[in-house]
Amino acid sequence: MRKLFYAVFAMLLFSVPCSAKPNIKYALAVYHYNLQYVAGDSKVEGRIIKYGFDPMLDFFLRHPNWGGDLEMQGYMLDALAERAPETLEKLRTLANRGQIDVVSFHYSDQLFLAYPAHDMYWSARLNDEAFKRHNVKRSNVVFTQEGQYGEGMAPLMKGHGQNILILPKNLYRYWQGEQTAAPYYKVRGAEVMLSSRDVKYDDEHANIDVHWTFCDDGELLPTNRATPYSEHYQYRPEAMAKYESELEALEKDGYRIGKISDYMREVKAAGVQPSVLKAAPDGTWQPDDTENVFRWMGDHVGQHERDYLILTD
Repeated sequence: MRKLFYAVFAMLLFSVPCSAKPNIKYALAVYHYNLQYVAGDSKVEGRIIKYGFDPMLDFFLRHPNWGGDLEMQGYMLDALAERAPETLEKLRTLANRGQIDVVSFHYSDQLFLAYPAHDMYWSARLNDEAFKRHNVKRSNVVFTQEGQYGEGMAPLMKGHGQNILILPKNLYRYWQGEQTAAPYYKVRGAEVMLSSRDVKYDDEHANIDVHWTFCDDGELLPTNRATPYSEHYQYRPEAMAKYESELEALEKDGYRIGKISDYMREVKAAGVQPSVLKAAPDGTWQPDDTENVFRWMGDHVGQHERDYLILTD
């Protein structure tokens, strides 16, 4: 009888898997802020802070179990400290407790791909000083306004505690056509993820399901996509309520409303290996619309574009 008991016990023990592979299910977003919508226009900058940025911080404060990535410049921290210290305190609270990641690569928005490395090291140093000065924790993720991307960014990131690089899907499509997104890639020591491209992946290590809820100018979401150029740029609570409902539905469906850094940590811990990234040379967020870098080199198209005047001045 005892032998029979042990035989049955052994069968049950070895018929049950030691550990099931994890289900990694994330809803991700990058809200990127260009405070200098019109360089030097303090009124536009003030409207962005009041109507486009502060409501986003309140949104996350209302949902302490939700996370996200806010991309901005060190210059924006200085502007917040000078003009809206209470807003800066909200940002500091969210960042330092790990709820949101503050993503930042340079001190001020510029077409950094056009500058020599010396200038970028200078900008990075100013940026480091701004984050230290205002006691705001900076993320190890890099995503840049207008999506300028280049493999040469990887070595500069390393020296500043950053190791995750977000490649805009528009730029990748420009070079390689439509591509199915892998969980992540690796380029020159940096881990790379495609922005705004959902991931459905399953191997022996993990089931992965990634849904992007937002990846655009963060100042547009709380205003129902009104432009900061306009005097009618105002906070629209109904726009945030609609987005809030979308996230609540995703959460009920099992998605974690989280940060890119948390997602990457889980994927690597599960043993998922990076895929090979096809060639993605330097470029911008909307390369088709802007003829890649030429718009920022002085192409004058829209009535609000003053890049040519600014560059020649």
